[in-house]
Amino acid sequence: MSSNATQHFVLQRFTAMIQIPLVVWLVISLLRHAGDSRADMVAWLGRPGLLGLPLTAILLGLFLVSVGYHMHLGMNDIIDDYIHKKGTRGLLHTVNILFALGMAGAGLLSIISILIV
Repeated sequence: MSSNATQHFVLQRFTAMIQIPLVVWLVISLLRHAGDSRADMVAWLGRPGLLGLPLTAILLGLFLVSVGYHMHLGMNDIIDDYIHKKGTRGLLHTVNILFALGMAGAGLLSIISILIV
């Protein structure tokens, strides 16, 4: 069984590895759609892929969740390294969790609302 530090290290690298192809896909996609209208972008976001699911929306949602989690892991490292007072550190960890969940949740909610409306 790996230690908590090893698990944290592996998770941080895993989320970073997930983001590499997603960032390349997102940048190429956005460059290809530069100048498109809002309706074109909404159509692109909802375009069905495999099994009729909106592949673009799923990939964008995966990107937002992986970025939120990766950011959470990185901020935890900074809090652990630079905040030595135990109560303050615990409070900042809680704020970090809430911020990461809020950011990823807002992004996912935006994608869902664009697809529904």
